[in-house]
Amino acid sequence: MYPPCVAHARALTVLISLCLFFFVIRVEAAPMVTLVLKVFPPDAAVSVDGADAQGGRTFRLTTGAHLLRLSAPGYVTRELRLDLAEGKTLETKLERDGPILRRIGEVRTGTQPKSVQYSPDGAAFVSPLLDGPGVEMYSSADPGSHTVLAPPPPWQSRVGFVETAFVKRRSELWVTQMTTGLVHVFSTADNSWVDSIATGGYYPKVITLSDDEKTAYVSNWVSNDVSVIDVDNRTVTARIPVGGTPRGMALSADQASLYVCIFDSGTVRKIDLAARKVVRTLSFGSGAMRHIVRDSRRNLFYASDMLRGRILVIDADRDVLAAQVDVDANLNTIALSPDGKYLFVSSRGPNNPNDYTKPGPSLGKVYCIDTGTMQIADWTWGGNQPTGLAVSPDGRQLAFTNFLDGTVERYAILVP
Repeated sequence: MYPPCVAHARALTVLISLCLFFFVIRVEAAPMVTLVLKVFPPDAAVSVDGADAQGGRTFRLTTGAHLLRLSAPGYVTRELRLDLAEGKTLETKLERDGPILRRIGEVRTGTQPKSVQYSPDGAAFVSPLLDGPGVEMYSSADPGSHTVLAPPPPWQSRVGFVETAFVKRRSELWVTQMTTGLVHVFSTADNSWVDSIATGGYYPKVITLSDDEKTAYVSNWVSNDVSVIDVDNRTVTARIPVGGTPRGMALSADQASLYVCIFDSGTVRKIDLAARKVVRTLSFGSGAMRHIVRDSRRNLFYASDMLRGRILVIDADRDVLAAQVDVDANLNTIALSPDGKYLFVSSRGPNNPNDYTKPGPSLGKVYCIDTGTMQIADWTWGGNQPTGLAVSPDGRQLAFTNFLDGTVERYAILVP
């Protein structure tokens, strides 16, 4: 016969043993799933539930909750809490601890957000959907919900919305729809559809407004011309042939000339707007010119070359190449900060070797170039194919679209 204290101790030991036994049985019986992790930078250290992961990026884990910790030199450490019910592939990135760009967040958009633009007051940003019914508009202060600006049937079902332009003096938003050859006009007072303008061209892409917002220029990708539109009358007054595939455009400081990026030849065509014809072709070797912006303070143009991954700096007084900067593969949109200090560049990164419309081997990047030195001052990982890009009117925010992910990411621009 055991004394009571001994008996209680033996009973407690038996109970603990039984609990441990059933715990082990439960753990051994818990289903296992596979987690495939795709991290950028690729050499980031990973720990799972406090234990350092050894080699590879494929893990066999029990179903249920897990804590992942990702870290790398020069990056902000990140923790991810996962509740796994089945196997999955997780693609994620770390944020660089850089001097200029700090991530604010992202919003989920519709399919294939092609571009992004802030409203003139910075209170909202818009993103037209290449595979959607129109333009999505988000509040900059509270982007959790959005409004869809869509033209009436049958146009919204034709998809193909590409680029936007805010006409501030008329409180309007214009958007090109390449599949219909139209520019749709919406009122920014109530987001209602106002009108649709036939450009007369095929596959309209970029809209560029004159400084007084009385004339709009629309590049027509397939018909190889530029439509000139009277903004107040919403009528096409001319179509100017450019002898190649036009995309980005920028006006000279005196508004007398329009510089047009020719994608298929890698040139920039200069149009005399009074004569309404091309008067000069600027050639820079092989390339695929995509986007161009004017730096009024320095009287320069910056142009992105998608084929060769470079930014060209063009002297607007002499129409000659002043400098070039090699940046990265597949450059897309560029945007200049309001003070002209920074040029932001989106790069969708290397293509998928089988299909460029599928995610490639690496995420894309967004770069910040100091225009004073023409050196890369900062950069950040984007998502799958960063494409559209815009800077807020106050110069404090950067937004860019991840075309294949269906997201818009926003970053704070840290300025002195």
